[in-house]
Amino acid sequence: MLNNQQNGKLNIRTMSVLAMFTAISVVLTRFLVIQPMPSVRFELGNVPIMLAGFIFGPVEGVIVGAIADFIGAMIRGQGFDIPLMLVPMFMGCMAGLVRNYIVKNLSYIKILGFTFTVNVIGKMLWTTYWLSIIFGRPFMEILPIRVGVYTIIPIIEAAVIFGLLSNAAFRRIVLRGE
Repeated sequence: MLNNQQNGKLNIRTMSVLAMFTAISVVLTRFLVIQPMPSVRFELGNVPIMLAGFIFGPVEGVIVGAIADFIGAMIRGQGFDIPLMLVPMFMGCMAGLVRNYIVKNLSYIKILGFTFTVNVIGKMLWTTYWLSIIFGRPFMEILPIRVGVYTIIPIIEAAVIFGLLSNAAFRRIVLRGE
């Protein structure tokens, strides 16, 4: 994957793709979601954030994660929590930092290892800790259900990311704008 930048500046095509990833993330996170309880959501909104990092780099991954989370929080009227915003930013950044390792020799197992790792750190631990503070419930009360959810979600995220990054048409459209 090439970094679609010229002289360190984002070009129009790159900004357009990042805006598209941001919009898709907002839709997947805020509207196409199953939320059986306030502390648990089944959603794939981190996929476009991680794709931004894998394709364009860590800064772009952070930007997409931050803007998508902020816009989503404002649209749904859920309020805005900076500690919770750090998770999508972290996922986008980490995808950008490991992109040469992951994308150079693309494999589902590598992507699964990545998605599982960032979900354990970001969703199972960090977000669960902050949700326990926000909802005033013990961490260990919320953790078991979130562990169940975030052992399934990375498998689906990895399959979607692998499918898209392995698809020549997706790469051609996203990277070259054809």
